[in-house]
Amino acid sequence: MPNTEQKITILEDDIIFKGNMKLTSDLMLNGKIEGNITAENSRITVSKTGEIKGKVETKYLENFGKVYGEVKAEDYIVHSEAENDASVTVKKIMVEYGSFFNGNCRMERKWTILQ
Repeated sequence: MPNTEQKITILEDDIIFKGNMKLTSDLMLNGKIEGNITAENSRITVSKTGEIKGKVETKYLENFGKVYGEVKAEDYIVHSEAENDASVTVKKIMVEYGSFFNGNCRMERKWTILQ
């Protein structure tokens, strides 16, 4: 689990961010990001209104919304009613019944981000 004292960045549902992002804090995404996200030791949560189009590299990714592109995460949870249309590289993954999962998934025993 990430550090419980870690800061949280929140992008609300009226925000559309275009560009690349490098985070040291956790991210709660209610809006949309078009670009790449690097968050080495952080948790990214994509809410039901959230959407990512690009490459995501993070320790933990929890998807209630939409993720398109490429995912590299130690842990990735795709919740029911969420959409994943991405190439995924993970150590652990959970895809709930009712979610949409399209793309390929590569499992890695050892985890290193930003290879």
